[in-house]
Amino acid sequence: MVEGTSSQSDARSPNRLDRFLAAPKRAVWTMAAPMMAGMAVHTLLITGFRVLIVGIPLAYAVVLLLDAPIEAVWASALIGGMCSTVLSFWWVRRLVWKADPTARATIE
Repeated sequence: MVEGTSSQSDARSPNRLDRFLAAPKRAVWTMAAPMMAGMAVHTLLITGFRVLIVGIPLAYAVVLLLDAPIEAVWASALIGGMCSTVLSFWWVRRLVWKADPTARATIE
């Protein structure tokens, strides 16, 4: 390959460190963007669960069907937040156990 040109295979070359050191902001974004995209998916799923699966149906049920006061809407939002927190802890614990089976053995 001619010096000064780049290709897709050059992305894995030993000079990659030199390029990261030459442009540290670009290096941070190059490494961080895939992680942020992965976290965005989990965030959307947890928020969807909190709002669409728990919060709105519970608020509808307690206010319109059970004729509770408007404070029940705030309580349903709180309950939705608590349910999403439990789901998040369960999800992370499950992913850690998949990634490292010895983690399960140390907990039990």
